[in-house]
Amino acid sequence: MVTESRRGMSAPGGRKWCLMTKHVIALAAAAALGIGTLSGTSRAADETNRVGAQTGSIPSGAGTMGQTGAAQQTGTSGSGAAGSSRSDMNANSGSSNTSDTSNTGSASPNNVGSTSGDVSFKGGSGDMREAIQSASDPDKLFLVCQAIDNQSEIQLAQLAQDKAQDPQVKQFAQRLLQDHQQAMNQLQTAAQECGVQLPHGTPAIKQQELKVLQSLNGKEFDQKFISCMRAAHAKAVNEYQDEAQLAKDPHVKDFASKTLPALQEHFQMSERTATALGLPSGAEAQTAGARMSGESGSSSHGNTSGSNR
Repeated sequence: MVTESRRGMSAPGGRKWCLMTKHVIALAAAAALGIGTLSGTSRAADETNRVGAQTGSIPSGAGTMGQTGAAQQTGTSGSGAAGSSRSDMNANSGSSNTSDTSNTGSASPNNVGSTSGDVSFKGGSGDMREAIQSASDPDKLFLVCQAIDNQSEIQLAQLAQDKAQDPQVKQFAQRLLQDHQQAMNQLQTAAQECGVQLPHGTPAIKQQELKVLQSLNGKEFDQKFISCMRAAHAKAVNEYQDEAQLAKDPHVKDFASKTLPALQEHFQMSERTATALGLPSGAEAQTAGARMSGESGSSSHGNTSGSNR
């Protein structure tokens, strides 16, 4: 009975001992494998990370996912860089296009201006080009040139009527305006008969002359206006005299012959008015020119004689 009791007591103790032995073995295995307990897992993870850091290998699990995410972020950044590069290229392309357009726009007017000539005209450069192109012979060219001069003198005469201080200058301006308006009508008739187109404006140099005179006042304006008119009519008288003799077209010859007497009278009036304003007369200028020419000739002769000696 005692034996059975001991046997009965030892059986549970043996089972308990076996269970404890198995548990110890399991713990040892868990410790070796790094699983089964929280502390075992931490040690296994630490050991794995340490080995991975030494060997350069990538840990599995979260570490792999982290690198993948970083790679994805890097890829996304690369895409952004590529997008920004494309944006920069588009911006550069757009700026280049804008620059090209602006260059084209700024170059075009300059090219057109240089093609149409260096002189701009009131009333349009196209009008002047057509008038010049229609002047296909000397008679027609004469009409075109006189149309420009006539319009310019009409403008200056109108200005002198407003700004002139001397009564003689005002009277002269009134006579100019009347005669040149009449000459312009006759000029247009001759141009129609000859088939030439007259310009409806004046070149830039004539406009500048008008602008300069507008800035003057009093006696200074009077003297400058008369000086311009005297020089213009001296030139016109010579041109009309020659055209009245040389013109082949009868309409042009008739126009030049009929207009010449008025121009000669204008020149004489300008001479008298210029003298009254204290300007040198044409005779004085010719005398001074002849004297200078004579002195130059005698000086040259003296130098030649001296060199011969």
